[in-house]
Formats: sequence, structure tokens, C-alpha cells
Amino acid sequence: MERKHKHKGTSWWMGSSAGSVVGSSIVSSWGWEDWQQVMAEWNAEHILAAIDVGTNSVHMVVARIEPYLPSFTIVAAEKETVRLGERCPRTGDLTEEAMRRAIRALGRFKTRAESLGAEAILAVATSATREAPNGRDFLKQVKHELGLTIDLISGDEEARRIYLGVLSAMEFQTAPHVVIDIGGAPRK
Repeated sequence: MERKHKHKGTSWWMGSSAGSVVGSSIVSSWGWEDWQQVMAEWNAEHILAAIDVGTNSVHMVVARIEPYLPSFTIVAAEKETVRLGERCPRTGDLTEEAMRRAIRALGRFKTRAESLGAEAILAVATSATREAPNGRDFLKQVKHELGLTIDLISGDEEARRIYLGVLSAMEFQTAPHVVIDIGGAPRK
């Protein structure tokens, strides 16, 4: 199913807070000015993938970028529950089983993105990976096994991307508002 989203500001929204992190990752990993320059140089549509490695699930969105509008069309959206936040009660480490589930999902997502012609895969990891003593080792393992680089973002950056994603989809005008992410880890 394709869903069209007009770009507003510096983030995209796909209908969930995790989607907000994923979609905004594509734009937020570069500055908006950098993004505009790259898009101005592109004369044709391009396909990019964004992956969010969360506490309970891994989300991927593949989007066709239409730089001349500017807008994008979601060409694929995937979600897999991996329960990465399942941690060893003694050490706080991500468990081997949880990491294995996540790596299998990431491998499938990478294959799917490539099959759809994604020119780049931008991936972020959030709370579970950030807080686990072996979180960085997990990211190195993903890089070694899959060749996929995952950026570990801070809690503040995660909250910022969620907020920008919501703002890109909702018109608040000047009304006061509160955004709450009910995710798998501490609330942002």
C-alpha cells in the first residue's frame, strides 16, 4: 500500500511514534539545508529506506522521494516484534536470543529494501540498545554480519524526532499541545 505524505519542515509521519522516528531519520540525519541541496541535485525520484530499532519492535519504511514537490510516497512499511528490550536480569545486557531475533529482522528488512531499489538505508537504534551495557557491541555485530550501520541516537534526539514527526502530520496552529510517545521503554 502506498501512502503519500507532503513534507513539512524536517520530518515525516507514518502513523505511529516509531514511524515518526523512522521517517524523520531520513531528513534529520542530515541538516535540512544539506537535504535540500542533495535533492536539488537529483533530477529523478529516488528510493530510501529508514529503519528504527526499538525496544519491542523493528520498523522499516521504504519511501520514494519526489524532490520536485517535495514529497514522498511510502512504497513499503514493515514491522517485526523482536523484543530487543528483553535483558539479562543480572547484567542488564541484551540477551543473545533478542539480538538474534533483531538481526534476523534487520537482515530481512535490508533484503526487502534492496529489492525495492533503495539507494540508501538509514537506521537508528533507541532506548533498549542505548541503555544496555552491550548495546554498542550489538550494533557492531549488526555491522559485521549485515554490513548495516545503525546510528545510536540519544533520548533527547529520539524525542525530538517523534515530536517533529507529529508536527509534520498535525495542524496545531497556535494551540498549546502535548505529545506523548507510548513506546516500549521509558516515555519520551
